[in-house]
Amino acid sequence: GEEWARRGAGHSGPIVVGDGHAIAPSARLLGPVVVHPQASIGEHATIVGPAVIGPGAALDAGAVVAHALLGPG
Repeated sequence: GEEWARRGAGHSGPIVVGDGHAIAPSARLLGPVVVHPQASIGEHATIVGPAVIGPGAALDAGAVVAHALLGPG
């Protein structure tokens, strides 16, 4: 993975992402968060770390996840 370059009011790190991810611009990631390849995070979703979003995992718009490990689906 690589350190996620996009930072702003909705992001604090560390945040590490894999290739091929889809993170909506309005999503909030409060690290530490690891986003594996092919994961997607919907509009206005919030992830509070420590959290791992596994390969192929999908968070719907408005989802809130805290201190979790999510698998595909």
